[in-house]
Amino acid sequence: MGRGLTAFFEFFDGGVMVLRVLWRYSAEESWVDNVLQRRGSLPEGFSSEGFSPVRHSVGAWVFVREMGEKNCDICGVEITDNVVAVNQHPFKWSNAFQCSQPLSMTFSWGMRSWFYILLLIISVVTDNDVAYGQLPIALPGCLYRCGEVEIPYPFGLTPECSLNEAFLVTCNGSFNPNKPFVGDIPITSISVDDGELGIESPVAKYCFDGDGNVSGKNETFLESNQFTISRKNIITVIGCSTISTITGIFQGDENYITACASFCSSYRNMPNGSCSGVGCCQVTIPGGLNQMNVTVSGGDITNGSDIYSCGYGFVVEESEFKFSSAYVPHYPNATVPTVLDWSVGNRSCEEAITGKSYVCQGNSSCLNPEFMEGYRCKCLDGFIGNPYLPHIGCQGT
Repeated sequence: MGRGLTAFFEFFDGGVMVLRVLWRYSAEESWVDNVLQRRGSLPEGFSSEGFSPVRHSVGAWVFVREMGEKNCDICGVEITDNVVAVNQHPFKWSNAFQCSQPLSMTFSWGMRSWFYILLLIISVVTDNDVAYGQLPIALPGCLYRCGEVEIPYPFGLTPECSLNEAFLVTCNGSFNPNKPFVGDIPITSISVDDGELGIESPVAKYCFDGDGNVSGKNETFLESNQFTISRKNIITVIGCSTISTITGIFQGDENYITACASFCSSYRNMPNGSCSGVGCCQVTIPGGLNQMNVTVSGGDITNGSDIYSCGYGFVVEESEFKFSSAYVPHYPNATVPTVLDWSVGNRSCEEAITGKSYVCQGNSSCLNPEFMEGYRCKCLDGFIGNPYLPHIGCQGT
């Protein structure tokens, strides 16, 4: 069976008629609604004017709603409300639009409680790897998006929608688009599967002007009691005659200190991509740090027509940074992508599983993070969803 979505009428006793839509997605290609969005437009004959997204992203919902309206109209009914149904036999998950049934329509239902008429199968793309429905990521009735960032539970945009204060996200409307924050840390992504938080972290900058005066904020500071700085990051220093001192504190209050020095006589012959101490140096990060301070300092170096007046230091996700010699005279970014690790509480799986506050739901397992306190939840093999979401958890594919 190819990946796509299926629409059909479902009839109930009492004359209620529902146009039900079954979502099918590929684990390899992500959700159907995202596939539609990536195509950049809806299928020919469908327009997004006058319709709003309901719970899921705009593209597929608009498509399905217009499909529903057109087919309801053909059958002499009209859409009156949006409804959602879960675990309706024989399908795992479905989204539906409820339609009214005018008196002019006559059907014979007998004593059966429901009956299916297959109306339409629309293939989005062809694939043999099929699973069911887009599962919810937030608590019922909770907003799950701030700007372009999805906010899955245990995170939430209000106290009622988050597990506790540590996972409370503020959606700042002064940005365009809106930007989510945990405390004063700007968020770019939240991963339930990996227990990771993508953030923007600042770049420390140390500069001399033509008169030898120092300018710029020469240190950057990351701190979070609930989260730790991931080992996926790397400390990076750019400049000629630039020295960086890095200090930090582990979750157990043990201190950490290291240093990195970058020197060069000219950036013109530096190989791009290499960060070995000539114009750029890097230091790996140990696991378990929840505080880190990066300080840069150095001297003003002039070599012929080349003037290297600035030095830079930051903590960046290693896979997201590639050194360029053009960064030595001027690094253009004020922030860089950084990864934090998160977990629930401060107890291990063995301690938490017997308590009332244990949050791992059905079809999930509990994992002890290697470098931090607390525990994480993960769907078992063959299941998908949000393992933290009460009463729903992970569903079979």
